[in-house]
Amino acid sequence: MGQTAIVMVVAMSVLLMTIGVMLVQQTIQTAPLLQADSTQHYAYRALEAGMNSYQSIVNTNPNLANCNSSTNGSALCQDARYQTWNLVANTNGGNGEVPEWYLFDNPQPQFKADGSLASLVVQIVGVAGFPNHYSYQSSVANLAPVNGFLDVVWWSDYEASDSQVPNPDYQSHHVCEYDWSTGYTGAGTKCDYVSFGPSDTINGPIFSNDSIYVTGGPNFGTSSNPASVRTHDPNCIFVDPSCPLNRPSDVGIYAAPPLSADAQPYQTPPADDSALASVAAEAPPNNGCVYYGPTTINLTGSTMTVTSPDTKVPSAGCPINGASGNLPPNGVVYVQNAVPTGKNPDSQLYGKGANPFDDKAHKGKYAQTCPNYYIRGVVMPCYFGWTGSKSQDTEGDAFVSGNLAGSASTFGGLTIGTANDIIIDGNLTYSDCSGHWAGTPHESACNYRTDGKNDSLGLIANHYVEVDHPVYPKNKSQLLPVCGSGQVAPPPLCQPVDPTTHNITIDATILALNQSFGVNNYASGSPMEVGNDPSTGNIILYGSLQQEARGAVGLIGSSGFLKYYTWDPRLELAAPPSYLNPGTASFTLNSSAISSSVTCPALDNVYGTSGTTSCPAVPAP
Repeated sequence: MGQTAIVMVVAMSVLLMTIGVMLVQQTIQTAPLLQADSTQHYAYRALEAGMNSYQSIVNTNPNLANCNSSTNGSALCQDARYQTWNLVANTNGGNGEVPEWYLFDNPQPQFKADGSLASLVVQIVGVAGFPNHYSYQSSVANLAPVNGFLDVVWWSDYEASDSQVPNPDYQSHHVCEYDWSTGYTGAGTKCDYVSFGPSDTINGPIFSNDSIYVTGGPNFGTSSNPASVRTHDPNCIFVDPSCPLNRPSDVGIYAAPPLSADAQPYQTPPADDSALASVAAEAPPNNGCVYYGPTTINLTGSTMTVTSPDTKVPSAGCPINGASGNLPPNGVVYVQNAVPTGKNPDSQLYGKGANPFDDKAHKGKYAQTCPNYYIRGVVMPCYFGWTGSKSQDTEGDAFVSGNLAGSASTFGGLTIGTANDIIIDGNLTYSDCSGHWAGTPHESACNYRTDGKNDSLGLIANHYVEVDHPVYPKNKSQLLPVCGSGQVAPPPLCQPVDPTTHNITIDATILALNQSFGVNNYASGSPMEVGNDPSTGNIILYGSLQQEARGAVGLIGSSGFLKYYTWDPRLELAAPPSYLNPGTASFTLNSSAISSSVTCPALDNVYGTSGTTSCPAVPAP
């Protein structure tokens, strides 16, 4: 009996040992599968981190989408290193953690036939594991442009002007109301609606938070390429009798273009451009330029000539006192209001004469003062923003003209922001595509350049952006002569137009945050004043225009300018540096497909060149 028990114990021991060995063998055989599954999970986490990171950086600074593997390490691309592994935070491989990395492949923009950006295609790769045991997850992200300011040629908060503010005191257009919210009564808006007229041409997409007013059939695009018109108005695209609502009787009938949509989401404009002031004030070597008080900026290629009497100490490397110098490294110039030296050592007050409208050279003979006055029964609004007091010599105004040839170091662009106004007192043109139209009305788009030198000029004012249209002080119905044609004083005290066509060319994207884009003294001048009056001319704008409320550029058939505005589709990808947006992201993720692999997928070469390249080695943990 005892021996039998011993045999049974031995037999059970052998059985248990056999089962144990089998379990160990099965565990050893399964371990690689468990390990692979685990690292694939970590690689997917790394891919998610890369996708989120890329969307974040290009929405914070859309121009980082123009960077690529050849720009790694440059000052403006330091936040977007392409084809380089980035370690996911807190996964450094210590304490048993599995290290994770992600990589951005070179962006591959996809363009539509009209030159606009269809999507930005970027491969993102995630990897996790250890040498000889890596798992990869990759996805091709398809990002669509959605920046409301830059994907249209026309953007407005209100399609009306506050007629109760014909003086230079800065009162906000927020007294306006949306006409559709008051039953399209016109008088109930607290502001006067402004219509697109029969001679206005708008080539490109349009958006407004307000209703769109038309009279006499303006041209919204060509028949082959009609404009897309979108509004926040929930009832009707255009204010005209064809809509089943009570409309103002003097508004003409206009057929909506094929691509129209009402009840679009409200787009919120920024309150001010203080963010630009911060960018311009960044420390070297990636700094901008900060000036104080009235500042004249003339662009010549990739340099600028600057006169700023109230600026005592300019930013590092920035020109001053009529000298020329390179565009700032980060592509942003900001003009602050001047303050006494004791309060800010970089600025000082020089008193009367700092503003070029003072005409100090002629003892004020052609000075542009701004009292209220009437021209043909119209109260002239004052776009200058001053009352004739000495405060005009301390305001952060920029007087801008010239030709821009951006450099790759600034993405080809420049942004000028001001605490007050921007006055355009001469043609503003791009070097990389101005030959397409040479100062005549144009519709063709500039081609996107793969070398990064896509010229783009941003003009952002807290208040007005205005086209200069100066008058004789003692006879404000008569314009000063055309610049270079018997002019009595230099810009801004002459008409900045072509003496034959009376056109002014503006290649830029413009944002008037709390006021309007307009023409000062727009009701002055007579068609009979041959050579002095641009009343038959056009504002030939190539870019984009955004404003809080409508500003006047002329009187139909009488004086001022007509509109000929064409959208620059490159803006969706090649925006001016640090350009603002209306509370919307610059890109949104449309779709992506995920693939798994034990090897890294092939990477794309820089856009514009063919072929692929291999992944860099994963860093050692």
